[in-house]
Formats: sequence, C-alpha cells, structure tokens
Amino acid sequence: MSIKVNIKATWGFIGLSVFCLIIGLAYFMLMVNAVQVNTSVLYAVYFFSFIAVVTTYAYLIGVLKYVHESSSIITAFIVALIYNIIRFALPFLLGKQSNPTIELYFNYLFVIIIRAYVLINIFRIRNPILAYPFRLFGIISLSVIVLKIISPFLHLPEKLLGKIFNLLELLPLAAVIFILFKVIKLLNSEKKAPGLFTMDKSL
Repeated sequence: MSIKVNIKATWGFIGLSVFCLIIGLAYFMLMVNAVQVNTSVLYAVYFFSFIAVVTTYAYLIGVLKYVHESSSIITAFIVALIYNIIRFALPFLLGKQSNPTIELYFNYLFVIIIRAYVLINIFRIRNPILAYPFRLFGIISLSVIVLKIISPFLHLPEKLLGKIFNLLELLPLAAVIFILFKVIKLLNSEKKAPGLFTMDKSL
C-alpha cells in the first residue's frame, strides 16, 4: 500500500508529532516533580505514542519514495520500522517468560546496529531539501542510544539519569518535526517547479 504524500497529510503528522512532544514534556515535568501517574494511564499513553511514532515513520518512508531516493535507503528505514515494532511487541509476546537481561541486550545491541545502519544510509540521501534534516535526525537518534550505553560509567544517580534520558528521547521526535516542516517546503517548491526536487535521479 503506497502512502500519499501531500501538504495536508504532512501538516497532520506535524500536529501528531507536536502532540506527542507535549505529552513527553508533560511526563518529564511529572517525573521532575515526583508526581505518581496511574499505570493504566501510562500504558495508554505509551501505546498511543508508539502508534503515532510508527505511522509517522511510515510516512517518512513514503516521503523518501516520493523523492525517488535509493531503494537501499528506503530498505534501511523499513528495517528500523520493523525493529521498533518487534521491540514494542517483545515484552507482550514473551509475557511472564520475559527475561529483562535478554531484553536489555536486544535493545542495546540491536538498536545501535540498526541506528548506525540507518545513519550510514541517511548520509546517502541526495535530495537537497531533505538531506540535512534527515542527517540531523540520524545523528541525534544514534547519539541518544550511545549516551544510554555509556551512562553507567557517568556515576550519576539513577533517578537523575532517568530524567535526563526521558528528556533526550524527545530530541529525535523534535528532529522528525523539523523533517516534516522541510517536507512542507519541498511540496510547496514542487508546486512552483514540478519535478525540480522529486525527479528520479537514477534516470
């Protein structure tokens, strides 16, 4: 199923991403002020955020197809999307069989490999409007996980690290919003000069 890329849809995803960013900031403030939140509410918010992120990620893949980026670049993003779905579903699939150690290794080992794989391909994006914001997104995403891996060596209180990482996790989302605004710019430019930024460069 192909994803239709247009200005209206892009504004919709911007609104969705901004909403998720506000939720993330609100949760961060609750953590800072040590406010307890009902577990059911947290699960509901987590599930909504996951669906929002997955659909937005799928839209970005559609954008890359729209501007005729290389199939290998698009494949890297699809692999990352599938990984995020598996990572979300894994605790539910394992249930009581879930092993925190296995999940930890799965998260840290695979996420750094996949984000590095995506980052390498991001630097192959040739569209002049989208190349920089995608690269920024890739660098931020990889940096966050690297910081998480080295965090035990920082000798900071666990609660403080938790607050810091909850805030850092919002940075990739902010980068996605930046990408989407650039997509708006690209689509507006396309109206003025059809094919200028979306032509198939393989031809």
